Amino acid sequence: MLALESARRWAGKVLNSYPDYAKSPPAYTASIVEAFAGYPEHLQEALADKKTGIVAKCEFLPTVAAIVKLAEELELQHERREAIRAKPKRFGEAHIPARSYSPFPQLSRAFSDKPEMLDAPFETLDQACRVLVLQGKQAAENLLKASKSKRQRAA
Repeated sequence: MLALESARRWAGKVLNSYPDYAKSPPAYTASIVEAFAGYPEHLQEALADKKTGIVAKCEFLPTVAAIVKLAEELELQHERREAIRAKPKRFGEAHIPARSYSPFPQLSRAFSDKPEMLDAPFETLDQACRVLVLQGKQAAENLLKASKSKRQRAA
């Protein structure tokens, strides 16, 4: 009931802005109120705004289609503003990537049970990826183990 009262208030504010409103049939007013009632109050208020709402867009009494079209545009703008507000504002704030990045996804999948195998220099991982594709997992594992032991001996 509260939503319908809110819709009546905002629709009335819009319709009272048009001089021809007094000539419109009651069914027209009911359809406009019904159109307003389908949206949350923040959107009803945006639709009724004199500068950016339906009054600013329609020179004559608005149709339900015009209200729906503008409501969709305003909702999209609202969603974009909310998405921008949700983003981190400074470089120091945490950033959560959409998905993790791996320069060698084939190796990551093949050695998901042994992530320590992928602790190698980039060149070695690149070579291991090629070996994995051409010769198989065992050959790539041998290459990575040999590289690891070679690095341990050098240290």
